[in-house]
Amino acid sequence: MLEQLEALRRALAAPEMAKLLAGAAGAWEKEALTALETLPEKLLCVQGDERFRSAPGNSLYIKTGKAFKRIGFGVGKKIHAFNTRNSEKPSPYHFTQELPLRALSTALILGDETVFRDTVSFACSKISVTIAAMLLDVGVPNSVLKPEEVPASGEAPGSKTEPASFVLLPAAAQAERITTALSGLEALSRITVGEHPVLGPLLEKNIRFTELTGTFELPAKRFGAHRVQQLQKAALKPAASVTQKWQRCLNSVITDFRVELDLVALESKLKDLEAQLLSLTHDFFRDACYVPVKSAISLLTEQREILKEDSASAKVKAKIEAVQKAIQEGLPAAGSEGQDDDEDAGAARAFTEQIRQLLSDASLFVQRFEEELTLAEARILRFPDPEIRTDSFKWRKLITRFLQSKAFRPLDPAGHGFDVFIEKQRAELPEAAGIADTNLQAAVFAITEDGEADPLEIAETGLQRAINALEANVAEIREKQDAWVKLIRTGPASAMKRLREVMRERTYDAFELQDKALLVQEGALNWKERGQRLAALAGDKFSLGFRYGRMRFVAAYAPVARFLGLEPPKTESTRERLNLTEYLIQNKANDEKLPFIYQRLFRRSLQIEKRFYLDGPGNLGHLVTGYQQWHKGIPWSMAIVGQKGSGKSTLIHFFKLQEALKTDLVHIDLAETIFEPAPMLRVISKAAGFSETDTLEALVEKFERSRKKRIIIFEGLQNLYLRNINGYEAIRQFWELISQTSKQVFWVVCCSRDAWYFFSRMFSADQFFSQVLQVDSLTPSQIEQGIMMRHRASGFEIEFTPSSEITKSRAFRKLLGDKKALQQYLQREYFEQLAEMADGNFSIAMIFWVNSISKTDANTITISPIEIADIDVLESPSREVQFTLASLVRHDVLTAEQLALALHQPLSEARLMLGRLAAKGLIVKVNEGYTINHLVYRQITRCCPVKTSCTN
Repeated sequence: MLEQLEALRRALAAPEMAKLLAGAAGAWEKEALTALETLPEKLLCVQGDERFRSAPGNSLYIKTGKAFKRIGFGVGKKIHAFNTRNSEKPSPYHFTQELPLRALSTALILGDETVFRDTVSFACSKISVTIAAMLLDVGVPNSVLKPEEVPASGEAPGSKTEPASFVLLPAAAQAERITTALSGLEALSRITVGEHPVLGPLLEKNIRFTELTGTFELPAKRFGAHRVQQLQKAALKPAASVTQKWQRCLNSVITDFRVELDLVALESKLKDLEAQLLSLTHDFFRDACYVPVKSAISLLTEQREILKEDSASAKVKAKIEAVQKAIQEGLPAAGSEGQDDDEDAGAARAFTEQIRQLLSDASLFVQRFEEELTLAEARILRFPDPEIRTDSFKWRKLITRFLQSKAFRPLDPAGHGFDVFIEKQRAELPEAAGIADTNLQAAVFAITEDGEADPLEIAETGLQRAINALEANVAEIREKQDAWVKLIRTGPASAMKRLREVMRERTYDAFELQDKALLVQEGALNWKERGQRLAALAGDKFSLGFRYGRMRFVAAYAPVARFLGLEPPKTESTRERLNLTEYLIQNKANDEKLPFIYQRLFRRSLQIEKRFYLDGPGNLGHLVTGYQQWHKGIPWSMAIVGQKGSGKSTLIHFFKLQEALKTDLVHIDLAETIFEPAPMLRVISKAAGFSETDTLEALVEKFERSRKKRIIIFEGLQNLYLRNINGYEAIRQFWELISQTSKQVFWVVCCSRDAWYFFSRMFSADQFFSQVLQVDSLTPSQIEQGIMMRHRASGFEIEFTPSSEITKSRAFRKLLGDKKALQQYLQREYFEQLAEMADGNFSIAMIFWVNSISKTDANTITISPIEIADIDVLESPSREVQFTLASLVRHDVLTAEQLALALHQPLSEARLMLGRLAAKGLIVKVNEGYTINHLVYRQITRCCPVKTSCTN
């Protein structure tokens, strides 16, 4: 096919077609001269009677001449009769005329501008129309053209459908047309002017001129050799002009067909590209996506069926553990990156590179096209004078850019995130394994806890949720594949369709317009869309300006209103006093109604796995590095600071599991308040393996004499003092102990944030430590990551519901109808609010998350918005209540006696205050004393500093 196309392109080269048309005029002149050579040079003819009689239309000069001619003819006839009176057979008397027949015929055939031009034009039109009929499917008559069929102002047959469309035929039909066209061109090269229909009217004209030539009406000298040569030269100019016009028409027809050949070849190339891309896509998604996921689904389904089999209750735990082991062996471990990372990444890279190579080859294919083309915008193959209007443009450059923007660039894998998609798919199997493993662990835990939960049900439903997660992943893979396949099928096809439309409508400037980015951009945004965009921008600006102005007004009005007494007195309502009780009841109810696996994952006392741990600013690495520095002989000690529930104990737990630790480790968790030095020293000496010691000097000496180096983790530094004039001796001696033993002991001390601020101001506590780690500094994205990590491990789906305020927002209304985008928006809004309330404390974030759960079913957890107004009001506590809560926040645990000393109040008042707060749920009683209820820890810390500034 392509070889035949190239052969036809060579046969239709411009020089060959120029010779074809030039030969038409030459052939006509050569054949005419050959015919004229057979004519006699001169003829002597007798003038007929009509040469003596006036005819209608004769001029006065002709009439007068004919009158004198009649008189002369009569006189001459009488004289001839007198002179031949004695002849037996007198010859007739007549006037003769000498006719230059060859010169006359040459002048009429080759010297008449109209005849020569029309004759050459007829030959050119027959060639041009015939070629157009073969190449562009334009009709052509079966019979020879007749003069009456070709009016001077008419159109040649087949011109009514010009300009023709570019015809794209199947390969077999196109090959047949090519063969016909090649043979047709050979026949056209042999066209002669025999029986030329344009010469028909010349017979009468020649007879008329023959009657007149040689008489006074048309003297023979007008057809002298020099005069005939002048007429021939003059006739060549209009003939050459019309030949050039037909040459331009024929060139445009041939160029049209060249474009058709280019489009045929390009369409064939794009079809090959489509087939190759589809084959690559099928293999890639099958091997890299479907096969691993389907295998995992089969494994989980098989293990779920094993759990459904009847089994004695005594063997339930063994069965669950066997299923758990089978899944761990068959699926990637939870928290890992998936299968073979290098293999998957290599497959994705190979897929991407293969696509780019195919696109590159396809884009290079157009380099075979002509650099520049001159095509007809309008063309009429009209005899004898054709009309054509052309346009020239850079064909190769513009079609390359057109295909790049419309066909190839949309298929560039860089814009479709295959690397991110494959990375996400690699994480799906470990995540499904994590869902199964977490639920199976929960089932085993339910057996040991001996609760009401059915272990087999927990295990089966957990495996089903893991299967559901993988099936959802299969649907996501199929959606990605379908979208990519649709783009492969429609992208190049739509580009070819648009290309045909441009060429069919001959709007070649569309290429140039698309080459200009500004025009493309303005074409993409019509006036309506631009108006909507400007209106939206104006609305956003107005909304921001209104909110800013309102905020500034309220900020300026509030102090003025208080100063002028315009602010209404605030009264505490019964509803506000019930807020805390309702909140605590709701929290307990939420915990009870949650699925067992969800309760376990979001239980604050749960010792989490490493995959659930959020190591904010790399604190675990800092601890290991600090230990390595100390192990090299550099005195080093570290402090861990954070609010209650911020993850200090979790960080210590994972630090203790580090393989790099090669030193004896001592862990002291001080759960009660000790403000006297002797009890503190006895606790430390006993934990370190020494005999109990009551003096600092003795304990320091024991550390120095000991050959064994130790790591001492001391949790509860906030419990080593009492805010009383006699309550700081223990903390002072602790600072001294750290300073004097930092070479023998690697100290890791944990302290609450509020107490640390106090120690920093009172004792410059940070100077006793080489490094201070902040654990309650999680970013909003880390908090969202931690919550969603635990949620995904449960296997449940999630659905966020909007608040009434959000439903009124313009951003929410714009997303109505797009459930996926709407859920993403609600999730983003929720976690922004959650991060603000948690203030970097993940334990607080979990409390709010659990309290936001409004509905649960077999597969879905529904999350409602955080109602800050309902949980942020604590009943406007009195000054005494605020100081009591502030002391408990700072000291963590206090007895009634210690609280009385700290607040300088009678013991009875301290006991009364603690009982009152405990009854309301603000604090809880533990073995060592009273502490803040963790469920309201955030509300108290947000309330007390603002109103008393006693914690700063």
